[in-house]
Amino acid sequence: MISIVVSSYKEHYFQQFEKSVESTVGVPYEIIKVHNPGLMGICEAYNKGAEKARYKYICFSHEDVLFDTANWGINLIKHFENNPLLGLVGVAGASYKTAVLGGWFPPNMRFIYINLKQYDEASGTTEHVKHNADKYFAPVASVDGIFMCTTKSIWNETRFDDQLLKKYHCYDIDFSLAVGEKYTVAVVNDILLTHLSRGSYDKMWLTESYKLHNKWRKILPKATETVTNKEVSYLENVAFCQLVTTAFKLEAGYSILYKVFFKSIGVLNIKTLMIPLVKTLKLEIQKGRRKKLEGTKQTISI
Repeated sequence: MISIVVSSYKEHYFQQFEKSVESTVGVPYEIIKVHNPGLMGICEAYNKGAEKARYKYICFSHEDVLFDTANWGINLIKHFENNPLLGLVGVAGASYKTAVLGGWFPPNMRFIYINLKQYDEASGTTEHVKHNADKYFAPVASVDGIFMCTTKSIWNETRFDDQLLKKYHCYDIDFSLAVGEKYTVAVVNDILLTHLSRGSYDKMWLTESYKLHNKWRKILPKATETVTNKEVSYLENVAFCQLVTTAFKLEAGYSILYKVFFKSIGVLNIKTLMIPLVKTLKLEIQKGRRKKLEGTKQTISI
């Protein structure tokens, strides 16, 4: 009844994942493992896996995941049966997607829906991350790619955009926005899982994210709940300041910021943006100077 597609490159994670699914899913299933140690982007891997799927429901999951909910497959199918317009399900997502380049999570927890356990490799501890987890079923603009499920017919209509996104970023937001053109995208709170590693940003994320936001610029920002004009200004302005910080951290240069700024003028509130933006720029420039000075220090031992 459920086909589970996994783009796999770490065998020890996959073996744990396979055992976890077997002991928890509660319905007939198949796991389609796409061996992908850097051979292709995740969009291409997911499309190749989905083409082989035999069942009506398809889940796309990271391999560094363990399932905590018994019979989660039954819960998943019920959501689709009870909501005829449902097109995509996740365990984390947000009801607002900024027009400014950024991840799926906006800079205000009011719009974030999440219920999962996050393992920290450094400390060896697990944190149960919950925001708006009292909502059994929450329509959202985008879900996180850690775990997302659709039907084979909807995937056939939509597919992952492997022509535009050829790496490992932004596939979840892109697929969410594409499915959301015709169907409901939602986060549910009755499928709990543990994520064994954390994601990270790199320069490639900036490049792929720019392509994503340029593709969807006509419909962004997107919200699935009421958002005031004041909130939109705040969310977009903070998102831009966060982007500045990220760009400096990745040493990505100014070109991406110029492009994003001029494409985002319509949603940025320039008057209220200037003060936090100047503060952000000053802080990042100071950090860069300190880093440069530290690089020139020498220690001589005699």
